[in-house]
Amino acid sequence: MHVSGYIIAGLALASLTACGSNGTGAPTTGQAPTTINTTGHTEVDATRFTDALQAQYPALAQGRTAKGIGHDVDATCAEAHQGVDPLVIQQHIIGRFARPDTTPSPAQAAALLALMRATACP
Repeated sequence: MHVSGYIIAGLALASLTACGSNGTGAPTTGQAPTTINTTGHTEVDATRFTDALQAQYPALAQGRTAKGIGHDVDATCAEAHQGVDPLVIQQHIIGRFARPDTTPSPAQAAALLALMRATACP
């Protein structure tokens, strides 16, 4: 590698640090992430979504574990990162979050996708 290559690499690393990245793709928030999945969000991010889901849509969260909800968040964020059409993602959300007693409406699925993007999908 030429000297200019080292300079470019150094600048790239410095810009990551300046942008608040910890080098993993997850923003630094003062709270260390416990794990980072392939979509770049942390368990802390998934917990934010779970808390919001329980507050805004308690019927969709009832009887579900944080781990189960986190799995649905992982799958949905992965689709969003892959550029899957939002309407397709919303259909998948309906299936993922359907419970025997309740199924999200298309409007709720759109709201859940927006909530995931705001809380868990970087």
